[in-house]
Amino acid sequence: MEVLQRDPDPATARDPAAAVLGSVSAGRQPLSCPNHEGKVMEFYCEPCETAMCHECTEGEHREHRTVPLRDVVEQHKAALQQQLDAIKSRLPQLTVAIGLVTEISQQLAERKNDAVSEISSTFEELERALQQRKGVLVRDLEAICGAKQKVLQAQLEALRQGQENIVSSCTFTEQALHHGTATEVLLEKNPFRARAVKASDVPPSPDDVKRRVKSPSSGHIRQKAVRRPSSMYSSGKKKENPIEDELIFRVGSRGREKGEFTNLQGISTSSSGRIVVADSNNQCVQVFSNEGQFRLRFGVRGRSPGQLQRPTGVTVDTNGDIIIADYDNRWISVFSPEGKFKTKIGAGRLMGPKGVAVDRNGHIIVVDNKACCVFTFQPNGKLVTKFGSRGTAERQFAGPHFVAVNNKNEIVVTDFHNHSVKVFSADGEFLFKFGSHGEGNGQFNAPTGVAVDANGNIIVADWGNSRIQVQPWPLGPPAPNPWLLPPSPRPRSGGGDRLARLAGEGKGLGGAALWVLLGLRALLGGLGAAGPKGIAGISSLGVLPAPTQPPRG
Repeated sequence: MEVLQRDPDPATARDPAAAVLGSVSAGRQPLSCPNHEGKVMEFYCEPCETAMCHECTEGEHREHRTVPLRDVVEQHKAALQQQLDAIKSRLPQLTVAIGLVTEISQQLAERKNDAVSEISSTFEELERALQQRKGVLVRDLEAICGAKQKVLQAQLEALRQGQENIVSSCTFTEQALHHGTATEVLLEKNPFRARAVKASDVPPSPDDVKRRVKSPSSGHIRQKAVRRPSSMYSSGKKKENPIEDELIFRVGSRGREKGEFTNLQGISTSSSGRIVVADSNNQCVQVFSNEGQFRLRFGVRGRSPGQLQRPTGVTVDTNGDIIIADYDNRWISVFSPEGKFKTKIGAGRLMGPKGVAVDRNGHIIVVDNKACCVFTFQPNGKLVTKFGSRGTAERQFAGPHFVAVNNKNEIVVTDFHNHSVKVFSADGEFLFKFGSHGEGNGQFNAPTGVAVDANGNIIVADWGNSRIQVQPWPLGPPAPNPWLLPPSPRPRSGGGDRLARLAGEGKGLGGAALWVLLGLRALLGGLGAAGPKGIAGISSLGVLPAPTQPPRG
């Protein structure tokens, strides 16, 4: 039942007790009892929580406990004051919390803006890096395609020249047989025979080339020009063949079985008389004897330690351990002589290792093709030194490929896109360089493989020019014929050094095979249809130790 109805204020209408207390507290006129006209409310019923007059206490509330209204007002005032103090004590905390939330909100907005800026900047850098990498890859592709197109054009010209020689010789012979007098035929019999032999000397098929290569007597090729008695007959252009070397043997063919290759990349030789070959596409390493006999094959495709993804460079240390540069796995793998995995080096540092060598102190020298620099590691993987960056300066590279070390621990690196070879001290100090872009003696078109013989001569695989060049030591002019290597001094054993590594890329003389020559003198020119230099796409090379006995044949 409503007790108070006098106050029109909505707030007090909702809470009659509060209205009574407020009125009493404010010293206003006493409130009249709504049930008994003219009576003042002076009492408070605690069970009913309402104010009442004296007559109410004797009526319906006579069984209830009542107290003077003023005492209840004082109690309520004290309770309200206590609640007010408690609420006020929380206001500073709320103020601090509001400030903290506001500050966090502002920080969140600022961090969001910073994150958006960082994301935008990162993606801009990635776009620039991708565009830059795209440009590098396109330039590399253009250079590779240009070099290969040049090789193909040379092969085409050689084939056409051979065709012209055959047609010319046939025409000359037919004219002599049908129109020459008996005296002319008798007098010119030998030149006719020489012409016919020369024309038929062109191998009709790759199989014929293989049969010639396997024969020791056919490895030594000489070609002579024949002078005509008169100018009424044409035999085409005369092409000089510089080959005067002897092929010892050829190992391998295209395929994926033991002793077969698909993309030879690196090669090395050991003091124990083994040839170690890294086959990038077959993702394995194969080992042969110095005589070309298959000994071992190991390697499992994968990206875990002990597996090979794209082996490129390979070398053998003094313990016989086989050290492999894995381009795609971005580390160096070390295997025992039996092909058992031992450890990996350079993980997290290398971006694209390609060439690898070991110096006289056992340090592992690695050429990082992608990072355009050279790393030197201890056998336990600890970094000793690093030098080089991308560019054209003396201590810079543009796609370095392979590396060799001479007996002074000087580091020799082929600089692919700078078309030169650079030599550094063991500490990475630049010493000298040689070579420039071109086809002349001492010039290179994308050099790749490099080796140093026992006399310190630097042997370079001139990939784009499909030839080998030798830089004599001490430093002097390059060999007079780029594909005719100067004869090396005969060692005391009487054997003569052998060049072991002319690995092609599917072009020229059978492509995917290992060629071994005698005497460091000639590249396999004239044996196939790969242009005047004979073989195309040489990637790298190495030098075998001299045998104790001279090779037979």
